[in-house]
Amino acid sequence: MEASPNREATWSDEFKNNFGIDARFMNSRLSATVETFYNKGTNLLLERTGVVPVTVGGTIAAENFGEIDFFGYELAVGWNDQKGDFSYGLNTRFSWYDNKVKVGNFNETEILYPWKAQPGKSSDIGIWGYDHLGMFRDQAEIDSYVEQYSITQVFGTPVDQLRPGMLYYKDVRGPLQEDKTFGAPDGIIDDNDQVRLAKRATNHYGYGITLKLGYKALSFDCVIAGSFGGWSEMDRASLSSGDSKLDNNISNSFESVPEYWNNIYDPDLNPTGRYPNPNHDHISLDPISTFWEVNAFRMRVRSFNINYSLPKRFASAIKVSSARVYLSGMNPLNLYNPFNYKDSEGAFDSYPVLRTYALGVNLSL
Repeated sequence: MEASPNREATWSDEFKNNFGIDARFMNSRLSATVETFYNKGTNLLLERTGVVPVTVGGTIAAENFGEIDFFGYELAVGWNDQKGDFSYGLNTRFSWYDNKVKVGNFNETEILYPWKAQPGKSSDIGIWGYDHLGMFRDQAEIDSYVEQYSITQVFGTPVDQLRPGMLYYKDVRGPLQEDKTFGAPDGIIDDNDQVRLAKRATNHYGYGITLKLGYKALSFDCVIAGSFGGWSEMDRASLSSGDSKLDNNISNSFESVPEYWNNIYDPDLNPTGRYPNPNHDHISLDPISTFWEVNAFRMRVRSFNINYSLPKRFASAIKVSSARVYLSGMNPLNLYNPFNYKDSEGAFDSYPVLRTYALGVNLSL
């Protein structure tokens, strides 16, 4: 059904503030930059679906009522100097950004659950999932878990159907009560047992380093960049939800095959296997948990350039004012990669991050 029209809808309003300072010291060898921004967005066009009963048989028209503040900063410090024929430089950058949703599409009941969007907080609420305690390797381990935590079911599966090769999790709390607090651990592993695994889902901190070296006609520079502060996990392949970590049918699995399929636990065939049995996807694969977590820190050489200016006599001989030979590269080196089977950016089965190199001659007439 088409959305109801809203004849009073208008453009949103934004009040943008930027402040920056550039400074040079010690004959411009030392440089410093501070930049910050604070943008206030009001009358943002949003749909009030959070307060609409499910009995409404249609799509709600968007209204101008949202309010979000965006803010962040960037700091830069550099040192560039020359000693005779030798020159060098080091420039560093650090940045951070975030936002705060003041007025949004919230529901009075849903905001009681900490893993749902909250007013007055960032739209990036982080990653919520389950505190993984281990993987069942035999029936004795299952019995010990059930007895210690008084478990009766795990994601709808009764305890008598738990099997070796399943992940198991900590019982954190019971359901939401009438006084708007959560009950004590109830022996049931479900949505109520989610904990915050990462403060932010994406990396909100970024950094960069530019190195420069030069000697007479030869020069070199490279850019190293990365980010940190979010959540990262072993990549996922398509399952029934399209969002699971591996397919329980190996013929349909296109992602992370070399990492997963040679190392799946089986009590008889592979008792030392690291990964859970994919047949129990609703317990081991679908839930986000600390089992799948990897370091979110990233660092790679983004680019480099090597230049050599040919002598003037050579340039004059070929009737040009200057001639330069160069070698450049993009994404030549990944300095930190938490995965041993794929690049840190992108999935196993997607188009890879390309390394590109260029060798050429630049002539100026």
